[in-house]
Amino acid sequence: MVGICACTVIATGTVGAQKATSADFSGVWVLNLTKSDFSGQPVPRGDTSRIVRTGNVYQVDQVGDFGPQRGGIQKTSYKWPASDGETTTQLQQGAILHVKVKTKADTSIFANEFSVQGQTMLVQTGRDYLSAGGKVLTRETDLREMQGDNQEPIHMTLVYDRR
Repeated sequence: MVGICACTVIATGTVGAQKATSADFSGVWVLNLTKSDFSGQPVPRGDTSRIVRTGNVYQVDQVGDFGPQRGGIQKTSYKWPASDGETTTQLQQGAILHVKVKTKADTSIFANEFSVQGQTMLVQTGRDYLSAGGKVLTRETDLREMQGDNQEPIHMTLVYDRR
C-alpha cells in the first residue's frame, strides 16, 4: 500500500509552500526514476504532476502509472497550501488528504495524513525544495503506514524534472 499511497500523496505531492520571495512550484513535473530513491519500495512506472497556483493554494493534478499488479494508472487531484497553512481534500472512495505546510525560506516543510473512513492509513512528513535553476524539484519524505504491524517510517527521496 505504501507504493501506491506514497506516490499518490507525493506526487505525490510534488509541491510545496511559497512566500512572495520564495520559489514557485507551479508547472509540470515528471518523476525522475533514476535519480529518486524509493528505499526498496516498489518503483512506479511513471508519475507526472501538473501544479497550478491560485491565491494561497496549489491545485495538483497527478497521473501515476503503478503497473497492472498495483492498480495501473491512477489519477488524483488535490489541494496543497502555497504558504503557511492547511488544506483538506476529499479524494476518491471516501479518502481524505489533510496537509499542513510551514514555509522556511525557499523550502516547504509539510506533514500530511491520508485517511479512509475515519482511519488514518498513512502519515507523511518531509520537505520540498527547488534546485538553483528551478529545473529540479526534490522531495525528501518519511512515510509511515498506520495499519499493520510495521509502522517504522520509510525514507524516500523523490526527484522531479520540470517539463
